[in-house]
Amino acid sequence: MFFIYELYYTITASVTIRDLWKFDVALYNHTLLKQQTLEEAFIPIKLNNGENNPGEFGLGWEIEKDTSLGKMVYHSGAAMGLSTVLLRNVTRNQTIILFDNIHFNAHENASKVMLLLNGKKVDLPKKSIAGIYGNTLFNKRAIIARETLERLKKDTAHFYLSEDEMNSLGYDFMGNNNPYHLPEQHFYKHAVESLKMNIELFPDSWNAYDSYAEALLADGQKEAALKMYQKSVEINPKNENGKKVIEKLLK
Repeated sequence: MFFIYELYYTITASVTIRDLWKFDVALYNHTLLKQQTLEEAFIPIKLNNGENNPGEFGLGWEIEKDTSLGKMVYHSGAAMGLSTVLLRNVTRNQTIILFDNIHFNAHENASKVMLLLNGKKVDLPKKSIAGIYGNTLFNKRAIIARETLERLKKDTAHFYLSEDEMNSLGYDFMGNNNPYHLPEQHFYKHAVESLKMNIELFPDSWNAYDSYAEALLADGQKEAALKMYQKSVEINPKNENGKKVIEKLLK
């Protein structure tokens, strides 16, 4: 059985969903690898202490810990404004390939589709507040983006708010995550605004303060960045990178 779910269909570089489907078929027809080799790729690599690695990584694949639907493996990737996943239920011979134009969202949605494919119920999908906020911030004024976020935050039946997505939005604005080596654009003011909003929304998150500090530093606001790094380390004394940056800034 084969199932393709296209959400906000996107083509990245010269690779399409159909290309990945052909790759998947070639794998399981043993055109590319022997069955024994493929099975070895789906076994988590052991650490020196004999335990599985924390990410459950095999040879180029990650293995889902939940086996209630069968053995599932996947490979995913993401860049600015794009996430992709190839999720396969090895036990039931089911494959889901999904491209999404939201950063780090493909795997979660593919997992829901896999549940639907196997007769399970899932909650209706909600829209990302971070995505709408970022688009509004970029195309309109910061105050309008803030008002939009506050309004949508009240509608929990249709919208969700994610600290990680707000954090990723800030880094997307900074423009440093550029695996395809495209012409770089750095929107530091937008990054500062969005990551400032994130610490207001999640004031107990050391990572939110750390990211905000990084944006401030990139924008040339060293004193403000120092205070935010200090706040991050105060919340999480194990933030070693934050400590190193504080030491440099104090010098």
